[in-house]
Amino acid sequence: MIHLTDDRFAQNLNSLFDEDCDPDSIAVAVSGGSDSMALCLLLQKWCRNKGVSLLALTVDHALRADAAAEAMLVNKWMQDHKIDHKILTRTGPKPNAGVQEFARNARYEMLFEE
Repeated sequence: MIHLTDDRFAQNLNSLFDEDCDPDSIAVAVSGGSDSMALCLLLQKWCRNKGVSLLALTVDHALRADAAAEAMLVNKWMQDHKIDHKILTRTGPKPNAGVQEFARNARYEMLFEE
């Protein structure tokens, strides 16, 4: 079953690029949740087959006490899978309200900046 998933993922990703226009590198956001981990591992296989460099990015919003430790756990998982990884850490004051929206906006800004 996993093999079929790998093939379908590769076919869909291949359809995004012309044969002569594969990217040199791809960055992927990885939170440590099952969805982003699965995406990262599927991308790793595709990138290896295409000779494309993969960089996994994890955002530490610095809004919860456990956030840094969670980002380091993702870093360990990426090391275990031999995937280049970078933790992006937000600095600055914490919001008093609208924390989810603040975190989402900060995450997108940091990822796009990177």
